Amino acid sequence: KVFIYLLLVGGSFFVDNTVFGAGGEANGTSGYALIARILSGFFLVLQIVAFIDFAYSWNDAWVNKAEEADASGDEGESGSKWLFFILGSCAVMLLVTVVALGMLYIYYGSCGLNVFFITWTAICIIGTTALQLSSQDSDGSLLSSAVVALYSTYLCWSSISSNPDLVCNPGAKGSNNPAQ
Repeated sequence: KVFIYLLLVGGSFFVDNTVFGAGGEANGTSGYALIARILSGFFLVLQIVAFIDFAYSWNDAWVNKAEEADASGDEGESGSKWLFFILGSCAVMLLVTVVALGMLYIYYGSCGLNVFFITWTAICIIGTTALQLSSQDSDGSLLSSAVVALYSTYLCWSSISSNPDLVCNPGAKGSNNPAQ
């Protein structure tokens, strides 16, 4: 598999630029650009499923450790520390999410579209967290909600920081930003 991957990567250097959308088709209408746009959506869905699975596995492992510690009956061993670790991890991730959203408003809030995306991300985070915790039928896990919140905030930053418009993205190339 590695050999095939390296062969494909090396072979891409010999493919005509029009396949990738360059050389007259810079608007992204080439076959490769269209396929990449569609497949990137599937990739994001698979990635979020992997993060959710990771968060549930992490939560289950630490809850099991807490139950085992309580069942052992040792005086010095308490399962509550594992539950505290879960809540602490959630608190740190949610705090980073809130701070990051605030920083996005500060640095990228000069454009209405950016404000919309940041606000929509915050609304979705609050909604999915509330839905996750209020569901009676499922194993409500604040840890999975915190992981998804952090990842959603990263995706929001990634998208708005890629905007080439100098008004919407003060860090874009060609801006009068002295930090560059």
